[in-house]
Amino acid sequence: MSNLTIGQEIRLENLTKQYPNTAKPAVSNFNLTIPAGECVVFVGPSGCGKTTTMKMINRIIEPTSGKIFIGGEDVTHTPAHELRRNIGYVIQQIGLFPHLTIADNVATVPQLLGWDKTKTRARVNELMELVGLDPAEYGSRYSKQLSGGQQQRVGVARALAADPAVLLMDEPFGATDPITRLRLQKEFRALQRELKKTVVFVTHDFEEALLLGDRIAVLSDQSTVEQYGTPLEILSSPKSAKVKSFVGEAASVRMLGLVSLASVEVSKTKVDGPTLPETATLREAMEAFITGANAINVENRGSLSFEQLQHSISATRAKAI
Repeated sequence: MSNLTIGQEIRLENLTKQYPNTAKPAVSNFNLTIPAGECVVFVGPSGCGKTTTMKMINRIIEPTSGKIFIGGEDVTHTPAHELRRNIGYVIQQIGLFPHLTIADNVATVPQLLGWDKTKTRARVNELMELVGLDPAEYGSRYSKQLSGGQQQRVGVARALAADPAVLLMDEPFGATDPITRLRLQKEFRALQRELKKTVVFVTHDFEEALLLGDRIAVLSDQSTVEQYGTPLEILSSPKSAKVKSFVGEAASVRMLGLVSLASVEVSKTKVDGPTLPETATLREAMEAFITGANAINVENRGSLSFEQLQHSISATRAKAI
């Protein structure tokens, strides 16, 4: 893969949006720093202001007051068309142009930026391969010839085409069926680990936030930040009743899907059993034992017995109490 632009820090200071003829702001004095190269998920109930907040970052919605910094630069008053050259945008409705081929859809932004044909074609092919669509097979097709999941992959590729440092995603997988949604979520998580863009991801689905977020901002009315932290921090130490309502009763079970085998105690010997990568979770290890393994190998580390797994699960559940 060619050298790609890595993410930049986003800092939002006292960001406010007051619509005309309304009693209170849709977003009030929102403050948050999104670290470079991380995926931060805004999660909260419908109407709490999370999408409005995200759309102020690329100024699809102009803030009433407050400041937006990207990469340390104040972009609050940067011409919007210049700002958006460095920000990719993916939405639930996808918005593919039906009269253009898939390759031409992905090429839209590079062409607008004046890239030459050779550079554009190479970038289109690279990104289609990156999202799992063979350009030779899918490049000449039209959007109506693709499944919903394939269309979303094209939407992600198009958003990445000009190599932006920042990617905004507004419930991009919400319109797909549950099986396709989970597959797209896992594919995007793997893609983000490779690309290290700065991602702001909006969802009302807490499970999706846990799966995708390096950090989660739990929002309530007017985009009030109830809690901002890693998934483990929020599951183990919810700071308000509203956060607890999102976490629910199954916090300990959810935590098993967040703790990787890189952090558990293992034996140094190798065993006759399946091998899981260090990035596999306690939940995945438990599934391996349920399906018949007597012990498992942890890639580059050693082996894990059922007793060691039980100890790690007990320690994880204790943190959630």
